[in-house]
Amino acid sequence: MLKRVRTPGLVTLLAIAFCLGPAAASAAPNRIGTVVYVRGVATAQVADGDVRLLGSGSKLLEGDVVNSAARSYAVLKLSDGTRMTVRPGTVLSLQEFKPKRQSALMRLFKGGLRAITGFISKRNPGGFKLRTALATIGIRGTDFEARLCDRSCVAESRRIKRRTSANGSPVAGRLVFRRGRVSAVRGARAAHRLALGASVLAGDIIETGARGIAVIAFRDRSRVTLNRASRFKIERMHYQPAAPEKDGLFMRLFKGGLRAVTGLIGKRNRSKVRVSVATATIGIRGTGFDLVCAGECAPDSGAAQPGADRISRAGGIMDRVVRPAYAAQEPQVFVHFFRGKGYIETPGGRQDVGTGETAEALGADRPRLLTGAPPMLLQQLQQAPDPSNDQESLDPSYQRPGAVEELFRTEPLNSLSEDTLVVTVYDGDVTVDGVAAGPGETIVDDGRNPTFRTPADAVPLAPLASPDFPPEPVLPPALIPSTGATLNQCI
Repeated sequence: MLKRVRTPGLVTLLAIAFCLGPAAASAAPNRIGTVVYVRGVATAQVADGDVRLLGSGSKLLEGDVVNSAARSYAVLKLSDGTRMTVRPGTVLSLQEFKPKRQSALMRLFKGGLRAITGFISKRNPGGFKLRTALATIGIRGTDFEARLCDRSCVAESRRIKRRTSANGSPVAGRLVFRRGRVSAVRGARAAHRLALGASVLAGDIIETGARGIAVIAFRDRSRVTLNRASRFKIERMHYQPAAPEKDGLFMRLFKGGLRAVTGLIGKRNRSKVRVSVATATIGIRGTGFDLVCAGECAPDSGAAQPGADRISRAGGIMDRVVRPAYAAQEPQVFVHFFRGKGYIETPGGRQDVGTGETAEALGADRPRLLTGAPPMLLQQLQQAPDPSNDQESLDPSYQRPGAVEELFRTEPLNSLSEDTLVVTVYDGDVTVDGVAAGPGETIVDDGRNPTFRTPADAVPLAPLASPDFPPEPVLPPALIPSTGATLNQCI
């Protein structure tokens, strides 16, 4: 006995063709990918073409409108390496896909998907977009899930026990200024370029190129400027306004230099902010300092280039040091406090450093104060932005009052309603109506109230399985909708 399966009717397909416009049928479609797996019934159709039943190995064409029937799903792979799991009851247009131009545009009419994007979004942050009736989602090299809520979504949210996020967002900071190449290494993955506004997490290693400059704003209002050719790790960042005993901001400089101003963690408990470099630890008892390391600063950082210039500026010290050849392999650390005070400690001892003072640590030897800046530190003025100066350290888009604080603001999700866009980020970054989200964050947009960000673990929806491994089971059977929604508006 044949089972009847709901697929988009003629009126729906004509409506989609009208929304996509004449460009969808202006040329012979190009093959852009392959179907990896189908469970149930899924179809595809280009404008003026026949409806094709999809199965494993079926080709995907530019301009295809992909439909998954009720209680069905599909896993798709595109030629740039993007993989997508398409939810039951989904209508998705693969409208434009231009790998050579590093751009892609898709339209989600109903249902939802989870995607791990390929090289387009990695090489061109913002070049991969997903458009819905409510908003356009900008995607920056990420693993994310997007869902247009209907009645089944609302019912699902009521069946799942609502959780209250205990830890808030895991995002430690965001890139608020960049010049030149700035990249991040997360876990065992290769380095990826960071776009302005990109999130950084505890454990990330941030790298700047030979001409790169980066400013990271942290959620406790600390800021760090990374100088050129630097390598820096956020070892731990934990900030909860209501739980100061859990505070901690611990960082490590592998090579190069940085300027930093401490924020609310340092004000509440100065012992909870530390920076490690080579064999030295910098303790913070104030708010502003410069830190530089040359030589073998860390096992994986490599040595500084012999004869490199050391740069300086009023109120701070520079990012590279001219070192004598005989000392090229031994770490040489300089710390200068331009506001407040602190100390530098090595296995050989500890040296307090006051406001306006500079200390040096050579290897594991006891640190010492310098009577003045050595000639090697005075060759050039440092050009890195002062992290305490908004005009210098913030991109113009973040210079209006409250803009940096908005990057970290989250709001509780009281309920889900129909016709609401829910976008959850598992890795990378997305933007919806100017609101950015990083790993562990969800953006909610109902088209009526302001778009807002909330911790992902507080959203009462079952996550869709990643398309990066064998897909079964994608959804628990109880959560697979038995009926599809209807397309009722253009995007």
